[in-house]
Amino acid sequence: MITKLTPKQEKGITEWQQHCLKIGRDTSPINKKVVELSWKKFYKILNKKEPLFWYCQSPLQAQIIINIFPEIVKLFKISDKGANIEANIRANIEANIRDNIWANIWDNIEANIEDNIWANIEDNIRANIGDNIWANIRDNIWDNIEDNIWGNIEANIRDNIEDNIKKLNFQYIRTYSWCQHDINWIAYYKYFDKYGLLPHDKNFEIFDIWYDLSCSCGWCYTFENIVFVCEKPCKLILNNNGRLHNERGMALEYSDGYGLYMLNGVSVPKDLVEIPAEKLDPEKWLKNDNAQVRAEFVRKYGVERLKTYGESIQKTDDYELMDMRRLFVNRQERYTPYLFMRNPSVGIFHCEGVSDKSKSIESALAWRNGLKVYQPPVRLS
Repeated sequence: MITKLTPKQEKGITEWQQHCLKIGRDTSPINKKVVELSWKKFYKILNKKEPLFWYCQSPLQAQIIINIFPEIVKLFKISDKGANIEANIRANIEANIRDNIWANIWDNIEANIEDNIWANIEDNIRANIGDNIWANIRDNIWDNIEDNIWGNIEANIRDNIEDNIKKLNFQYIRTYSWCQHDINWIAYYKYFDKYGLLPHDKNFEIFDIWYDLSCSCGWCYTFENIVFVCEKPCKLILNNNGRLHNERGMALEYSDGYGLYMLNGVSVPKDLVEIPAEKLDPEKWLKNDNAQVRAEFVRKYGVERLKTYGESIQKTDDYELMDMRRLFVNRQERYTPYLFMRNPSVGIFHCEGVSDKSKSIESALAWRNGLKVYQPPVRLS
């Protein structure tokens, strides 16, 4: 049982963390040779025939091609032998390749390494990389494609095949092969092998394939006899906290023009980034349903400037209840309370509308927390 890390292993936590963060944020070209060799190994493990490969510039482009591919086959009477995309094998990959080695290596970690050691490694490698890559990039791309796939498709090819698109019955295709953006969980388990905490067995040989893929390509969509491989982003801009952030354009962009507009790690509409602060319509943005988007609007527009539209009802260091009726054209004769709140962790204000029965900060907080009477949080001694 290992109860203490060597100095090299201790130092390795930070070194490995930084190395893998670079992989997750890498914008270099993909390595087709490594990609194809790696997937062929996985298909062999699953007793599948070697797949064909279709390279895409972005996950959005992959979604479009995957949906249109069956129609191309029909239109040109192409044989889809060897390129069957009806049978998606991602479930097999998840169940037979990833889950099994997770379980086996986890058992080894529990059996051979003291609890406080692997907890410390997990906190400093997987959790940190996950916060800065997985949550900040992967989820936002996923949600953005799912929410906007129809809008993007229509914007790019509406004029030519709008009627045909409607007949194609587009479906959002999920993937469990994020490759470059899988590095957070790969990094955690591979640390035990790289720094000599566990022996390099057959499970780690499979991890080597996952690691090679994470270094070599973006997202991959795996089907019975074909793999759709996406490029990595060609541009990625971060703030000082390692969050996607760009006040002048896309924070993450692919070579085909698809990307994410992000402010301090928050996915926001394009207009909030590109329209100058002095030209933003505060009425529009305060009606936005997403509290994080509203907070980024307040940050950009300026909280004190926004408050010039209101009348203060009550104020403390962290809260201010204001009547904002002058901001809303159709409510100038009605009490329209908004609660401005300071986020203590980042020091910025956000605001949200509260019940027009809220005449104090306490009643506004009670309303937003679903309480009849405000109950302050319990402080543990």
